[in-house]
Amino acid sequence: LVVRHDADTADGPLGERTLDQVRAALPEVPLLAEILDVCRDRLVNVEIKDPDPRVVDGLVELLARRDPPDDVLVSSFDLVTIDRVRSLAPHLPTGFLSFGLDPNTALLLAFEHGHGAVHPDVWTLTTVDVGAFVVRAHDLGLQVNVWTVNDADQLSALRDAGVDAVITDDAGLYPVRS
Repeated sequence: LVVRHDADTADGPLGERTLDQVRAALPEVPLLAEILDVCRDRLVNVEIKDPDPRVVDGLVELLARRDPPDDVLVSSFDLVTIDRVRSLAPHLPTGFLSFGLDPNTALLLAFEHGHGAVHPDVWTLTTVDVGAFVVRAHDLGLQVNVWTVNDADQLSALRDAGVDAVITDDAGLYPVRS
């Protein structure tokens, strides 16, 4: 398993290549195991972009072999994908990513499928009362992790509304608390 934001390249999808082919074309692309090693003792959101069931199987197998276990949250826009994670490894926390979907609909889907978190996009989240949305999610036992928050004012408003975490492209946007 490799870590890259986009699964597709100019030469086609990464999932259709061997590791040697990926490494030859994109030598900078790290293995997921390498990233998990670097991020020991930190929560890592592992987003599965490729809906191929072999990806889920490989991820579950990789995480089962690691000792001590990694602190991960597995997320995907594809419900079938994270449902498969839950069925193979019910102990792994999972989150449903949504984009352009009504946040309340995304919340109910995440809850009905037994996932522990909902990850709405910051743009669609502006269509609802964020504080009430967070309260509703927490009442259902779900975390709210909002993506992609790259604005300090948005970050402050989301913090004040009680979101559990944000996903950002700007790690320096807000000081890390230890």
